Amino acid sequence: MHFFLVLLIWLVFVDLAIAADSAFVIGVNHCPQFVLSDGSKPRPLRGAEADADAIAELLISTFGFAKSNVMLLKGEHATLSAIRAGFKRFQMDHKPGDRFVFHFSGHGTQIPDQKPFDEDDDLDEALCVFDAESSGKNLLVDDELGRWLEDLPSTAVTVLLDCCHAGTGHKELDDEIQSRFLPSRLMGSGGSRETPWRDLRGQQKSFNRQTAAFFACRSEQQAYERRLPGAKVNETRRAGQFTHFLSQGLQTGDADLDGDGRITQQEVQRYLERRLNESFNAHRSAIVDQQLPILDSDRPGATMFFFGDRKE
Repeated sequence: MHFFLVLLIWLVFVDLAIAADSAFVIGVNHCPQFVLSDGSKPRPLRGAEADADAIAELLISTFGFAKSNVMLLKGEHATLSAIRAGFKRFQMDHKPGDRFVFHFSGHGTQIPDQKPFDEDDDLDEALCVFDAESSGKNLLVDDELGRWLEDLPSTAVTVLLDCCHAGTGHKELDDEIQSRFLPSRLMGSGGSRETPWRDLRGQQKSFNRQTAAFFACRSEQQAYERRLPGAKVNETRRAGQFTHFLSQGLQTGDADLDGDGRITQQEVQRYLERRLNESFNAHRSAIVDQQLPILDSDRPGATMFFFGDRKE
């Protein structure tokens, strides 16, 4: 009898521990082992880890995610092995019907296409996690990230990437803005492409899953962070433009462009374009120097995060 009582308690505990709607949020300012081709180290970002905090808070306070179901990894804790272990946990805990959000803020890069050789331009995209190296070691390549997302039993998946698709890796002379792209030593002189992050785009996913992917910029552009207004009067902080306006539009409800009480993915895309055009692109004449976000979704009219209306 004692055995069966312990077993029953254990089963109840496991059932309660299983994540329902959950999120994996990652922010990396600095990759200390990443060395550029000239032997120098890239200037650390200053807003990527704060972006991760902002997204985690948004999901908890505005969309009602349980705090225990939002895994937040930042800085030195966001190593490739730690992220891999985190995904394994989500894969074990999730079940059909759950919703999942993945957010990364930090540097992006490109490397030659790895097996499976599935890229038209022979380049894979990759996220620069804390222990990433320009040689390609410890990069989170889109092939692997795509497989991890595909292995989740979740019914609805939203991906948010506040990093560069490609770009030239040039240094931004204006200290007020900083690009979120690092050139790997394997990339060569190329870098731009027509369809970046192919392995994370909606058409790559299972037919029985709803998928939305938001990317901070177009393939020929770079994603930037800069000083932006904070929550308090006269306060400013470093933040990725994409994450800043995304959080702002969802928290205030301003992204509900038609005022019907539902914030759709398409409305968020249009809101982000408008805010970036007004505050940034209007001051930069060349399209390559601007930042225009991309939405790739099989249901652009669905609510943000496929999560129903914004929590009041």
